[in-house]
Amino acid sequence: MSDYERYSDYNHIGEDNIEDVYPPPLWIKILRVMFRVMLISVCVLVCGILGFRLILSGWYPAAMKRLHVTEPMRAVIAEKGELDVYTQTLVVPYEDRATGFFIADNMFLVKDTGSLQISVRTNVKQYSRIAEHYKVECPEDLTDFLVFTLHYNNQNDADSTNTPTEIIEITYTPTKIMKESHMGYDYYKICFDGISLADNIPWYRLNIHIKGYEDTEKIPAASIVIYENNPEYSKFTPYTPSKKELGQ
Repeated sequence: MSDYERYSDYNHIGEDNIEDVYPPPLWIKILRVMFRVMLISVCVLVCGILGFRLILSGWYPAAMKRLHVTEPMRAVIAEKGELDVYTQTLVVPYEDRATGFFIADNMFLVKDTGSLQISVRTNVKQYSRIAEHYKVECPEDLTDFLVFTLHYNNQNDADSTNTPTEIIEITYTPTKIMKESHMGYDYYKICFDGISLADNIPWYRLNIHIKGYEDTEKIPAASIVIYENNPEYSKFTPYTPSKKELGQ
């Protein structure tokens, strides 16, 4: 028998079956199983966190999402037995793409009462960044740190070819503000009643004033357009309130 024939069996031991001939110790097998389990667990955890943050980024508490029926609306319901409500998708729902301190959503409009409602969300970690950005102190009590107003000024619409003959400047204060905090976010429900919806008012913006910000009464720290009376930009969509929203 030649040496080749005698030792040819060794040539059949490749990488695929070497462990069959020389099995690894038990502790190595255990380590391999533990490593695989840990790897799968980490992947599941990372995917879960990313999915949760994605869901949370567009999540609002129920009270912040639904229509809040104010006293003027109750009077209309008592008279007509119903309430005509509209909603509108905001074209630019944040004050600044670079900072993104505030995001607005869930806009409701009731023309019979001149009511406009909006929800605003901000991350609680943003307060210190907001204070740093606007060079103000961030108080421990944040009750009055943010002040909301509704504003229109037709001088903002003026340009070289369109100069308003009459200056229109309107500012409204909220009739009610509700606030909730969930999972690292603060949510504000801001309600305005009795606003003008005349055709010569093409938009309203929500002004967000920061306590301590220089000249904050005239120059708001942040603004978000939350109403546009222009079908080319954003249309009004009828909204049917639930019986729970109407208090029925």
